[in-house]
Amino acid sequence: MSQRRVCRRQTKLRQRGFNKLTNLLDPLLTGQAAFFRTNKKSAWVMGRLSYDSADVLIYDPVPANRAATRAALYALGFRRTVNVSTLEAFVDAIQRNPPDIALCEADEGGEQLCGTIQQLRQGGTCINPFIVIIVTAWDKSSALINRVVSSGADDLLLRPFSTAVLGNRIEAHI
Repeated sequence: MSQRRVCRRQTKLRQRGFNKLTNLLDPLLTGQAAFFRTNKKSAWVMGRLSYDSADVLIYDPVPANRAATRAALYALGFRRTVNVSTLEAFVDAIQRNPPDIALCEADEGGEQLCGTIQQLRQGGTCINPFIVIIVTAWDKSSALINRVVSSGADDLLLRPFSTAVLGNRIEAHI
C-alpha cells in the first residue's frame, strides 16, 4: 500500500474517532504486520488484529441475541463490550461513553432505531457522530433496508450471521 494511501486511511480513522484502533492498525497499514501460512490452505493470511482496547456497545432487546452477539465479538478479540436492552439505555450509554463500534438490532420495523441513528449522525445526542454503527435484523424487507441505509447506519447485517461475517464487516469499517 502506498504511503499516501496509508496516510489517508489513518486520517479517515482519526476523523471517525478511532484513535485507539488507529494505533493498532498502523503496523498493518505500513506493511509491518506479521504474515503466516495456514496449514489447510496455501493462501497467505494476515495476523489477527488485537481489539482489546476497542469499546463496543450492543443493543438488542432479546437476551439470547445479545449473548450470541457478545460471544461472536469475544471470539473476534473484543473484550470491552457493554450490553443494553432498551433504546433509551442505548442512547444513555452513547452519551456517557461513546463506543468505537455500536451493534443495534432493528426490531419491529426499526423506525425508532433509525430515528435515533439519524439524531446521532446529525450530532444532536452524541459527542462523536462518526461511531461505526452496524444494524442487525431478522427482517429482509426492502422497506427496512431502505430505512436503515437512509438513517446513516454504516452497515446492515442480516441474522443469523457467522462470526467470520461479523469480523469481515467490522474490518471493512475500521
